[in-house]
Amino acid sequence: MEQVRLYGQSLVSQGNLDQLFSRPGPTKATFQGGFSVSGLPRSQIRAITGAIAARWKNAPEIVIVENMGDPAVPEAVHMENALQMSGGASGTPRAFIAGNRVYIVASEIGSTKELIEALFHESLGHFGLRGLYGADLNWILRQIAALRRGDVEAMARRYGLDVRIEAQRLKAAEEVLVHRYAASRLLICSVGHRHCRDRET
Repeated sequence: MEQVRLYGQSLVSQGNLDQLFSRPGPTKATFQGGFSVSGLPRSQIRAITGAIAARWKNAPEIVIVENMGDPAVPEAVHMENALQMSGGASGTPRAFIAGNRVYIVASEIGSTKELIEALFHESLGHFGLRGLYGADLNWILRQIAALRRGDVEAMARRYGLDVRIEAQRLKAAEEVLVHRYAASRLLICSVGHRHCRDRET
């Protein structure tokens, strides 16, 4: 993942990505009174993601949808989301990857911080891993699944995945890899100056 961080601005678009989601954690931010935070304006999301992606070479196409019912959400994504929900996943995805595109779900983005986290999770995490490692990624994920079995099983429960099925086990392993990287850094991003850097937490 350190290589993904260092070379994240040189992402390459290869192959067809499976549906991978950025799901919220166990809790969702709320205003006083208990109702959920709901959505940054699409224009603001477009401005922020555009400013960040402009610094990346061969960046993925970024599509902003209003919610998971938006006509632009591919049918395969609905099917994968339904599969994960039936397996015990909870919450609506904030972002996802499908067909080499990164989709941002505006209704689920409650702050600039959440937007940047979701964008980097999908772009520098999932998209970047595939661009960097290509066909070797599955070998790496199999090692993670074997060496960090407990973490992979916990992530599988969060995402409604069945670790007995290799394809789903590898998805859970990839989420462990991406989440662990994200947790080890504090992203500081000044969109106005188009400057982003990582700082150790």
